[in-house]
Amino acid sequence: MDRFAYGRRRRLPRTPVLAAALSVLLFCGVAAASWTVQGHGTGRAHAGAMLEFTINPTEVAVDGDLVPGGMGDLAFSVYNPNNHVLQVTDLEAGDVRLEDDPLGDPSLCLVQVDQVAIDSQVVGELLAARAETEFHVGGGVMMGEEAPTSCQDAYFEIDLTGHASS
Repeated sequence: MDRFAYGRRRRLPRTPVLAAALSVLLFCGVAAASWTVQGHGTGRAHAGAMLEFTINPTEVAVDGDLVPGGMGDLAFSVYNPNNHVLQVTDLEAGDVRLEDDPLGDPSLCLVQVDQVAIDSQVVGELLAARAETEFHVGGGVMMGEEAPTSCQDAYFEIDLTGHASS
């Protein structure tokens, strides 16, 4: 009898057929995965400019706490217009003037500023971004014991100049 009888299909060995199909699939997959691309270009950044902060007088917490021979608060606020926090690095007190009479002689009232109090209570403080920070420097100003009665209820303006860093 004939091994290959009519009506029967001839079978191919399975291993070589599977190996060939797998090779085709792997080759196509490797070829597709091996494509790479590279790019290059530039980026851009812009350094902003620091804006000056402003110092403004504010109301003293205690009305009229400056008396002959005593100490009082120095009250002011600092506005930081920058988009980032600043840290006060120094704040110097300058001229003292009578508020109602800029040409008047404040030395008659014997008012002095205590720079040590300012340094210890303000230097190192943070100024919030785009915000106003209030300061009340306790003991920041002193009035001499011999201040005349005409100094009663007087307001004093004290020039302040400072620096801050980001």
